[in-house]
Amino acid sequence: LEERLAVLEGGTAALATASGMSAIFLAITNLAAAGDHIIASGSLYGGTETLFRHTLPRFNIEVTLKGRVQQHLLQPGIELCRRGRTASIDLP
Repeated sequence: LEERLAVLEGGTAALATASGMSAIFLAITNLAAAGDHIIASGSLYGGTETLFRHTLPRFNIEVTLKGRVQQHLLQPGIELCRRGRTASIDLP
């Protein structure tokens, strides 16, 4: 399955997970390590919000959840949230 997905997507490899939440967890923990910081939308699926609010801090990954903002305010708002080790920014 994974080899076929990689070929279909034009990638070198693929990873199949049992759920979308495990895929999100693997993606985030490959981008961020202990001591890193993530900025994400405050408008998340409940399971993802729980992961960001409760699970990732146990791995010493800090998460800032931002509410919806107007497009012209997005970049200044991100810059205010950015920290020394901001590893990922995921806003709609």
